[in-house]
Amino acid sequence: MSMLRLDKVEIREMKKKDLDLVVSLIRDTYDNEQLWLDYTKKLIKEDFLFMLSLFNKKKYKVYVAIVHNEIIGVASLSFSDMTDSLYELSWCTVLPKFQRQGIGTLLTTHRLNYIRGLNYPKYVMVSTRYPKLFKKFGFVELLKRDDDASHSSFCYLKL
Repeated sequence: MSMLRLDKVEIREMKKKDLDLVVSLIRDTYDNEQLWLDYTKKLIKEDFLFMLSLFNKKKYKVYVAIVHNEIIGVASLSFSDMTDSLYELSWCTVLPKFQRQGIGTLLTTHRLNYIRGLNYPKYVMVSTRYPKLFKKFGFVELLKRDDDASHSSFCYLKL
């Protein structure tokens, strides 16, 4: 397979009509990972419906990556209830056949650029199994969890 040209990838906010495609993308991506299997089969649609219900309250933003009218990636951003300065990056998922081609980086860049556009000090956090990806953006790893099945790391970035 040839490399995807990133200038052909459209990033836009998820729309309600995208919901079933996004849920399928996440299920297809994590279908072979036992850790996520039960979660994706039972709760993912309810989670995204909940996030969509909060769009008007400006608590979440969900972005999709599209190539040739096909959703190939999804990533979300949530806003803290405690302060206007704290954000969390979550749900960065790319279809397996498009992984390792820069789509996750593109979605992360898009979310960070949105946060940078806000006019006050900001902190961004992420819990991830792939801290190397986020270190490229300047994130600092604070904690690595080996005590759970996900082996996730907690990272932060001050913008």
